[in-house]
Amino acid sequence: MEYIELNEEQRNSIAQTLAQEIVDRDLTAAAIFLLEAGRPFSFLGSQLMVFAEPLIHSVFKFRSYNDLAMFFENRSNVELLIQTIEKLDVEARAKRAEEKRRWKAEAKAGKLSFWERLWGKRRYERRPSQSLLDILNRLEEDTRERERPPVPPEGGSSEQKPDNKV
Repeated sequence: MEYIELNEEQRNSIAQTLAQEIVDRDLTAAAIFLLEAGRPFSFLGSQLMVFAEPLIHSVFKFRSYNDLAMFFENRSNVELLIQTIEKLDVEARAKRAEEKRRWKAEAKAGKLSFWERLWGKRRYERRPSQSLLDILNRLEEDTRERERPPVPPEGGSSEQKPDNKV
């Protein structure tokens, strides 16, 4: 793996994507606990990811895997991820509290059916859960967006020579 340092935009993008997935799945407390406990081993974990890279790439084709390995190599990135998770969790809790207040107001006003009041259907409308592959695909798309398309060489022709097969 060629070593390339992640820039600030890439670090923030990866932290934002991972943190959003963690908060959406309500794994904030568990994730923060594990990240805090494993912070001294983040470099070791990233090196394990580098070691397992050929096996992972033989099964899955993700360029973002290298970005994740480089992200966890630096302990300050783990702290950035924890802070991003905490910030998004506060926002999600405020949004859920507002939804709960609105839901209770609708229930008092009689705008909800009997079944909605009984089961509280609209209370917990969340995004459906995604698999790890979906998360890695989303990181892959973010990586592609950051990359620029290759520029064709100047002066060279793009025509291919025909093969002379007999």
